[in-house]
Amino acid sequence: MTFKKIFLLALIIIISIPEKIIAQNDWENEQVTQINKEAPTSTMYYDDNLENVELLNGKWNFSWYANPSDVPAYDKIKFENKVEVPGAWQMQGFRKPIYRNTKYPFDVNPPFVKGMYGNPVGVYERTFSVKNLENKTTYVRFESVSSAFYLWVNDQKVGYSQDSWSPAQFNITKYLKEGDNTIRLQVFRWSDGSYLEDQDGWRMSGIFRDVYLISKPEIHIRDYFVTTPLKGNNNTDFNLKIDLLNSGNATQKKYKLGYLLTDKEGKEIGCSEEKIAKKELSQEWDIEINKAITNVKLWSNEKPNLYNLHIYLKKKNKIVDEFYTHIGFREIKISDKKELLLNGKPIILKGVNAVEHDPIFGKYIPRNTIEKKVKLLKQNNINTVRTSHYPAEPYFYKLCDEYGILVIDEANVESHGMKYSEHSLAKKENWQKSHVERIEAMVQRDKNHPSVIMWSFGNEAGNGKTMSAMNSKTKELDTTRPTHYHFADEPSDYDVYGGGIWKYGEKHKFGRYQSVDDMIHIGKLDLDKPFLLNEYAHAMGNAVGNLQEYVDAFEKYPALIGGCIWDWSDQGITKSLNGDFGTKIKDIDKAHAACLKPTGNYFWGYGGDFDDGPNNGNFVLNGIMFPDLTPTPKTVEVKKAYQDIAFKLKNTKKGIIEIKNKYLFTDLSEFDVTWQLLENGQIIKNGIVDVNLPALQAQDFKINNWYSAFHKDKEYVLQLEAKTKQDA
Repeated sequence: MTFKKIFLLALIIIISIPEKIIAQNDWENEQVTQINKEAPTSTMYYDDNLENVELLNGKWNFSWYANPSDVPAYDKIKFENKVEVPGAWQMQGFRKPIYRNTKYPFDVNPPFVKGMYGNPVGVYERTFSVKNLENKTTYVRFESVSSAFYLWVNDQKVGYSQDSWSPAQFNITKYLKEGDNTIRLQVFRWSDGSYLEDQDGWRMSGIFRDVYLISKPEIHIRDYFVTTPLKGNNNTDFNLKIDLLNSGNATQKKYKLGYLLTDKEGKEIGCSEEKIAKKELSQEWDIEINKAITNVKLWSNEKPNLYNLHIYLKKKNKIVDEFYTHIGFREIKISDKKELLLNGKPIILKGVNAVEHDPIFGKYIPRNTIEKKVKLLKQNNINTVRTSHYPAEPYFYKLCDEYGILVIDEANVESHGMKYSEHSLAKKENWQKSHVERIEAMVQRDKNHPSVIMWSFGNEAGNGKTMSAMNSKTKELDTTRPTHYHFADEPSDYDVYGGGIWKYGEKHKFGRYQSVDDMIHIGKLDLDKPFLLNEYAHAMGNAVGNLQEYVDAFEKYPALIGGCIWDWSDQGITKSLNGDFGTKIKDIDKAHAACLKPTGNYFWGYGGDFDDGPNNGNFVLNGIMFPDLTPTPKTVEVKKAYQDIAFKLKNTKKGIIEIKNKYLFTDLSEFDVTWQLLENGQIIKNGIVDVNLPALQAQDFKINNWYSAFHKDKEYVLQLEAKTKQDA
């Protein structure tokens, strides 16, 4: 054989080697999901009020590249731009957002992400100062970065992370120096993790949530977990687990761990201090405290009673590590009738799906917007949010605890574009690791929120052994909440159905949006689990449609525990007729006022308005609110159907009405009930009804000063209204 033939044969062999072997980048390798990242923990900080916590939000230097191969060597990168962190770079002038429903924005060839858009990279950098590093451990925590990133501190590579919607925390102690330090991220728009992030919505990139710099002593509080099993008669156990970490060689002899539990008035409910007895701190819980507490005020969505918890670590009687949080005493169980029980009472989840979206900032949601959202949920009788389809901003859960919103917490898992048969990633053993890590990150982060009542495996991600593994991991971490998924075929390893069973008058494996007749059929079945219709009443267009009939079915059949409307708000992007959008729009209120007018200079853009083809057009506009959270006629319909007070006129001549109290824990004496009678649209009588009616009771009431001189040729309408006597 000649040299020429040997060389040609070798060339053919090299060319035919599979791409997966040649180009196994970290961001295109489903087995590499993190490097040097800390294990997930609960949220402990929502701001920088504590002395040892600093926010690194603000202006960062920024450089954008079309592909990873275009990124220069580390020391050759030039930063000629600045962006705001948190923020999506597409909303700050760097390329365009893309709207897709189910199809991936790259060629389907997992774990690779090549395609018509390339794989843009954003490089972020800023400086920060530190001092007094001796015997300290320092972490940097990113609450959300999409979709994957490398981290450097002072030109030294620290690690790698993916999972766009869960925190990434790194121990950067050994990379720091006294004084000024530099931190840099290289963020990839897409990674193999993007195969699990095929959620219906705008595809954006960047650092979406807060960035924290956290300084701790060598021995410090790493995590905590509170559970509150009820014992009846408002008596409960307070179970507190603490995980400590010794990040150096410090001796533990002089340390004490303590807690103080008080009510909202500051009255002490429980406290203790104890020495750290273990010679070595473990990977499990190091300290467990159990205390019986009597006569507590339980937490519910109706009565969101919270208690103050202060956990601290002392060295020689001086506090060296601490944090403050709120807890709620409540319990979630499933009854023999497959009802969902909140503190022993069967609750109906009157919910919405809520996608994180802001018409100006995209995937970064300002805190004032989050608070506006939670208040509107309460004002419109919505008691539940499904975080579709990934864990929400941590501050959202804090507000849900405070205002009283139930949360179905959903893992960052959707692979709709892979379909549900043999190509489904839920059936692939090599993708199990990334699925399980995502639900673990969510459970660990949110496990202490009383508002979280259910763990969801994700959405439209197929079914298989991977989902069973997610359930096993969830139960290993938390047995106090049920698990949930919408595929009803085997393996159905979860506690609450989210879809499937029956649709279009026949058996169905995974579908949602069942008709009312389908729901009645499901309600009559002897199900082995509760059934939550986790998507229904698709709110695209002018009305939600026969919503009251759905609620009637939920209330009639015990195993039908409610539903979540798709969805909360239109995901439009505010755009000027001159093409400006995102942070280029300076007068946001003026722009949104114009969006509400047919002849304004601004509009809410959808797929195709940003040259983002192929796209799914206006299918991104299907909320009960406009993008700026302005209510619509659909909002009014939802508020009426979801109300927990029902009125019925039983005797027209005598003015007898029946009032039904559907609340679980609220007496109607907390409301002012007023009435007015209209004749041909004009008020002819009005007054108040004095109502004292316990929860889950119905009673007849006579309207005083009733009108009985009705005319056959006139139209009469009785309007009744209940308003809270005090602001919530």
